[in-house]
Amino acid sequence: MLSSPDAEPLQERLLTEYSFLTDENIHPHVVAMLRSHDIDVWDVKENQHQGTSDRELFVVANDQGRIILTHDSDFGALAVAHGLAWTGIIYMRPGLQKSSVVIENLEALFSRQLRPHVPFIIVLERKADRLNIRVR
Repeated sequence: MLSSPDAEPLQERLLTEYSFLTDENIHPHVVAMLRSHDIDVWDVKENQHQGTSDRELFVVANDQGRIILTHDSDFGALAVAHGLAWTGIIYMRPGLQKSSVVIENLEALFSRQLRPHVPFIIVLERKADRLNIRVR
């Protein structure tokens, strides 16, 4: 899936062209929305990996070239402070949002047709009626 002679280089891809790893804090409705975009999703809950350390999930995501979708800031800390290799992280703030709001935020992100350079961290922060998107 990740390496094919005809595959587009990682830094040239749209977000919806990546595979995702959804952390255990991601609602099943959000997972279903991602799949409705034909995104390959490896969900922590569906794969019975609740309680697996963030570091282990980080390695799984990197080995499979997946973007980590999470409400947990620990993944960004692992990426930056510990120098682990990664493809991408989408960190959504604040953490306790209704699944409908998370879906709305992701749809807004996808509509921007971003092609971030690997590795990347995208922070989605909802403040009242405004969505702030930062790409690092």
